[in-house]
Amino acid sequence: MDLGTIFAFDKETQAIVGWAEIYEPLEVVRGRMRRPPDVEREDLVAWGKLSDEELHAVIMVEDLEDKETYDELLALRATTAFVSLHFEV
Repeated sequence: MDLGTIFAFDKETQAIVGWAEIYEPLEVVRGRMRRPPDVEREDLVAWGKLSDEELHAVIMVEDLEDKETYDELLALRATTAFVSLHFEV
C-alpha cells in the first residue's frame, strides 16, 4: 500500500485547512484520476486543484474510516478551499 494525503488549502492564504490520509496503491488512484499528475518526480506524485468528480473518485478508492473528515473535505472544497492529492514515493 502507498500513503497518499488529500490536502485542503485556503484559496486566499494557501494555508492547509484540512487533510486526510489514504492508503491505496498509487496505480489504483492514478487510474481513477483520468488525467496525468501535475507533478511527477522521484519522490512525489501530485495532482492539484481536484474537481468535485476527482475528489469523489479519490475518496471512493479509500474507505475513509472517519466520516467527519470526509464531510469536512467536501464542505471545504465547496466553500473556501481547493483540494490536492499528494503521494510520497
